[in-house]
Parts: sequence; C-alpha cells; structure tokens
Amino acid sequence: MSQAPATSQAMSGTTACILRLHLLSKRFGSQQAAVQGITLNVRRGETIAVIGPSGAGKTTLFRMLNLSLPPTSGSIIFAGSPVASLGPKQLRAVRRRIGSIYQQHHLVGRLRVLHNVLSGRLGRWPTWRALLSLVYPLDLGDAAAALRAVGLADKLYERTDHLSGGQQQRVALARVLLQDADLILADEPVASVDPQLADEIVELLVTLGREAGKTLIVSLHHVGLALRYFSRVLGLRDGEITFDCRPDEVTPLMLAELYGGDRVFGGRSRQADHASAAPAMPLPTTCLHFQPPATAT
Repeated sequence: MSQAPATSQAMSGTTACILRLHLLSKRFGSQQAAVQGITLNVRRGETIAVIGPSGAGKTTLFRMLNLSLPPTSGSIIFAGSPVASLGPKQLRAVRRRIGSIYQQHHLVGRLRVLHNVLSGRLGRWPTWRALLSLVYPLDLGDAAAALRAVGLADKLYERTDHLSGGQQQRVALARVLLQDADLILADEPVASVDPQLADEIVELLVTLGREAGKTLIVSLHHVGLALRYFSRVLGLRDGEITFDCRPDEVTPLMLAELYGGDRVFGGRSRQADHASAAPAMPLPTTCLHFQPPATAT
C-alpha cells in the first residue's frame, strides 16, 4: 500500500486508534485467501461502512474483528493491546468491549424481549447472576431505557418471536447498547428487511452510536446507505481493500470496478461468489489511505 499523505496520517494518529490491523489475512485450507493483507487504522468514534460484492470476504473480516476467528497471519491491535499476546482472561475482557449485530439477529425467540436485551450483560455477569436474571430480571431499568432508545418501549414483556423482523433487529441493537461496547460491528444488519426499514435502522444505529461515542463498522449491500450515513467507506473485493475514502470521494467508476460492472445502486449486487475479479483500478489522489505504522506502540 502506498504511503499516506501527511494529512491522512494526522487523521489516523495512533493515540486516537481503537483498532489497528496490520497485514491481516485469513486462508481456509488450500483455498484462495478469504482476506489478504489488510492494513487499517480505525479511530475512536468513526462510523465506517464496508461494501463489496458477495464473497468479497466481509463476513470473514468481521469474524476476525469480533475475535471469534483467528487470522492466519497479520495482527489485530485493540485499544493498544496486540490481541495475539493476550491471555484467556484478558481476551474475555476485550471481547466484552466489542459488540456484534448480525443479519439473523441471534435472539432467543421464546424468551421475552427484556431477557434478550439483558443478554448484553452476560459478558459482565457471573453465571449465578445470569441464571437469577432469568427468574427475577436484573437491571430492568437499563433494559427499558435501551428499548426506549430504539423505539420499542412498549415491547419489554413481549415474546421476541412475536415481533416483526425489523423490530427484532431493534432488539438486537438494544442488546448492544446495554452491553456498552466500545466497538460495534454489524454484519449485513439490514439485508433481510425492506429498503425503507433498512434506511430507518441504519440511521438509528449511526445516530445512537454517535450520541454514545461508539465506533461503528458496518457491512452493507445497500451502497446508498453507506454513502448517506457513514463518515468513511471501505470497498472490499476478493479479500482486499480496493478503496478507503470519505463518501463524497467514492465515484461511479470506483463502484463499477468494485462490483465488476454490476448494478450497485439501490440494493444488493448481483455479483456471484465465483465471478472473475475486476481489473485492478488505480485509486484517485483524493482517496484517503489510513496506513498504521509498522509496529505497535
């Protein structure tokens, strides 16, 4: 990767970084690398959208970022600590600071909404406290406040599987709010809802994240949402970052190259997982690169 301009280096100062990736790669067996050589700085409070065709490596990248999948090579540095050097107790503490939102919500349908929201506290509670809360819900006021924030104040005691898909995604967001994570990762959080609801959920996610001073990294198929709500957009193709820019610097040419010529505006790309890669594209000089130093401090 080319050396970043001086202004970009200042923007990505190491003291402000919550997350730093250096030559991060993941390979499954003898297959082509799902993620290869990603170097990236993420500043505290940033809102970042990751876009790209299906099979680009977005989910693999997010699994490494939430520390559920170890990289094949490269390093992840969270809040100044190299993850690979952490012991089990330290690793659990770091995982508590990373919240995840998924396309499939990962909620327990037969439980009431309040219990799914309170599961955001499981990383901080001992086992006895978690079991007690199933009978006598603890931190009920905090759960109710989180549901008010996402517009579901009247659903506290509702069975979760009685809610619509959009409402369940809001419950998942309330759960992350209760977790009080420093870094929130959302992997295709609105892929299964209609465009209007997707717009509302993404706007809510970004607004709540900014108000709470959280760092957001969200993967999206909806290019328009990425350009409308996020301060930084990453293009990912074949496991590599093809561009890293402010939304106003993303051009139609860059998107056409990213998606291999498929129609990308207004929804999901039609690019198949096995489609051939687009030719390499030189980045415009206005595009910002966020390159971390070679060694951690």
